[in-house]
Amino acid sequence: MLKSMRSRMTLRFVLLLIPFLLGSSYMVVMLSSKAVEDEARKSVDALKDRAVARIKNPNGELKPDWKDQLEQLVEGSTAFRQAQAGILVRDRGQNVVYSSAVNKPPAFLWEPREKWPKDVFDKYRASRDRVKQYSITVIEKRKPVDNTLPTTLGVLVSSVVLAVGFGTWFMVGRVLSPIRQLARQAGTASAEHLTAKLEIPSGDSEMVDLVDTLNGLLDRVYQEAELKGRFYAAASHELRTPLQALSGHLELSLSRPRSAEEYEAVVKESYTQTRRLISLTQSLLFLHQIDSRTNATESPVNLSEACESALEMMHSQMMKRHLVLEESMTQNLYIEAIPSHAEVLARNLIENASKYASEGGTIKILLHVVNDNIILEVENDFPENVKIATENIFQPFYRDDTSRNSKTGGNGLGLAICRAIAVANGWEVGITQEAGKIRATVNFGLVEAKRDAKTKKKSAMNLSKPAVV
Repeated sequence: MLKSMRSRMTLRFVLLLIPFLLGSSYMVVMLSSKAVEDEARKSVDALKDRAVARIKNPNGELKPDWKDQLEQLVEGSTAFRQAQAGILVRDRGQNVVYSSAVNKPPAFLWEPREKWPKDVFDKYRASRDRVKQYSITVIEKRKPVDNTLPTTLGVLVSSVVLAVGFGTWFMVGRVLSPIRQLARQAGTASAEHLTAKLEIPSGDSEMVDLVDTLNGLLDRVYQEAELKGRFYAAASHELRTPLQALSGHLELSLSRPRSAEEYEAVVKESYTQTRRLISLTQSLLFLHQIDSRTNATESPVNLSEACESALEMMHSQMMKRHLVLEESMTQNLYIEAIPSHAEVLARNLIENASKYASEGGTIKILLHVVNDNIILEVENDFPENVKIATENIFQPFYRDDTSRNSKTGGNGLGLAICRAIAVANGWEVGITQEAGKIRATVNFGLVEAKRDAKTKKKSAMNLSKPAVV
């Protein structure tokens, strides 16, 4: 039962209320008892004052018949009878010289004070005054305490706790009922029905915000599920193509006896398809590692060194295609990242530029700081009449120009890996096309280490000759 938010909220509210009600009831009882005691004290003081006034002359002396006056007062006064009060008079030697006959004080009062019972003040109430050599004490017996008020308050507290408990249970249930309705709606949104939209069960602003947030979440989950589905379908297709080619070549080679040259051609083709499979499998594995964060050890990475390493790897291809390299890289720019992520990102972007740049065209690489952010720009020449869908180009296995991709040998995962790396590290990556150029831009965020003011520039020496890395 306590697993329910409704029951927990009700229990907590009642548990908070009980001490408050008990404390309030205790204060009421104590204040009421004090008021009763104060009233009783005033009453016995008033009886004492009447007794003193009865036995004194106007000049302050005792009346000769003061004892008779006291006796008449006790016998004839309704107040003394109702209070069951008696009078005791002692001289300076503490000897009892008078004790009223009616409502006679208890016998222990004639004894020395040290012999009185311990609970005397719990049973009796007294008020004392002195007239000349005598001490006059009016004593009344305490009446039994009326327990009606504590009992009434106890019943009232119990009733209030029960009423508040039921009321809280009902109100919390009303407040949480839209959430239950929302939960039932969300139960219909499964993997097969991610397009389901939750309806707002109440007009409360909090509920409207919650439903809008959940609907946005469902939309994102649906989009991710669609992307994953397309990715699996494309991955299956990409894996099936080299496998079918490999199987076909092997089957064809085994269909009849062939010469050594023919077998060599089959082996070379099989090797090519096998390398394609290995490359594709490695790319898929790396993409999975990025998404699952299986390699999350970060360390300082020198971005200029990562770019230089990528340029060295692409040197032969750039020379083969007679590309001209222009680079300007600020040295000693460090970021905290997984080293392989920064290196793979730079290599993929530079490799992409060297593959798709126009024959004999120019590749520009710029690594610099803009508004305290480290920016990497990789730009290459590209036919102006060929348009690319820059909004889809980061999707896995995306083919904007099938023949061109087949010719360059790409597997369609390079830019998808770039985007996955950027998302995993909180970087921003984008591609734009304008005026016969394609530019890939990566924003690595704020500078995290001091950088060298020296800038490496090779623009002038590379404008007129093929790439030298």
